[in-house]
Amino acid sequence: MNMKVAVTGNMGSGKTTVCQLFAQLGVPVFYADKEAKKLYNREDVRSVVVARFGPKTYDSDGVLRSDLLASLLFSDKEALTFIEALIHPLVHETYLLWHEQNNSFPYTIYEAAILFEKNRANDFDQIIYVAASEAVRLQRLLARDKSTASLLSERMKLQWPDEVKASQSHFVIHNNDNLPLTEQVNSIHLRLLSLIKG
Repeated sequence: MNMKVAVTGNMGSGKTTVCQLFAQLGVPVFYADKEAKKLYNREDVRSVVVARFGPKTYDSDGVLRSDLLASLLFSDKEALTFIEALIHPLVHETYLLWHEQNNSFPYTIYEAAILFEKNRANDFDQIIYVAASEAVRLQRLLARDKSTASLLSERMKLQWPDEVKASQSHFVIHNNDNLPLTEQVNSIHLRLLSLIKG
């Protein structure tokens, strides 16, 4: 059995760090956001984006101006819905193919932030939720992103609260910098392997 496991968490929770720890254990990880960004370089996707938002969305080298597109999407719900309808099915197709290519491993991990918001929970056998307080997440995002606290707070409001997502997950990893992540990841890894073995 090749189990499909999802790792999710709100912005700044530390999903990527957790996934890197799983990768160190030999677990293949699919990063949904990274794959989505790659799709914008596909000719068919680029033509649709340019037709909807204009040539200004790509620079002179044909590279997506992601900051510009993000600002358009966060100020226009219709535009966001349009992009999600274009990109999300393609990401899912890419993931299914990738998962099949990695079926020699006991389980694989799919990393994505908006798993529950997009009703994707049922696509996975097990869900790991990475939780961190809002204050900690905001501090991390300010250090990482070129943005302001007010803009980041607005984006954070679009995601479901920690307690709601945690209650719908099989495992919860606490990442408030006061609990060792490695021990939590190793423990879940062993439990997942035991579930697979039955």
